[in-house]
Amino acid sequence: YAEVLGTAVELEVFTLLDPRGKTAGEIAGARGCSPEGLERLLQALCALGLTERVGEVYVNTKISEDFLVKGKKDYQGEVVLWRKHLNSYWQGLGECLKAGGRVAYPSGEDQDQMARRVRQYLRAMDGVARVKIQEILPLFEGISPAGEILDVGGGSGAISAGFLERFPSLRATLLDLPGVLDHAEE
Repeated sequence: YAEVLGTAVELEVFTLLDPRGKTAGEIAGARGCSPEGLERLLQALCALGLTERVGEVYVNTKISEDFLVKGKKDYQGEVVLWRKHLNSYWQGLGECLKAGGRVAYPSGEDQDQMARRVRQYLRAMDGVARVKIQEILPLFEGISPAGEILDVGGGSGAISAGFLERFPSLRATLLDLPGVLDHAEE
């Protein structure tokens, strides 16, 4: 299931289906894929409840429309892509356990590669945080907090930003690794 979802996000299938859907052939042509192979991917997405077929046209379900269409406010595709990226490192876990080692990123990663990886991770976590803050803020209904927030491991600052938007009198301080704070500052 994870590979089906990750591949669909990677190919931006849900984005292509927005807003009125497309045929498997149209999507295959747009992504340079085999129409038969893409048809099987779309059928798997239907089985997962992420797309529906109406005649020859595939359309997004509500959950895909809300969370998997690139550019939408609550887009969670970065999280899916991050997990897809991580999965490749965990595929050798059995051998690592037998050898007494551990799963690790490849050595020799240069600063640019590390910066890209950190940015990808932060985009993923930012997407999660933007959805989570919508669940958290109602808990403060009827409360008028004052003062400062210390956001430890604050990442992009999305949680603090949600609080500051709702309670403009607050101030927030983010505490995180220097490379992460550089991204948050942007």
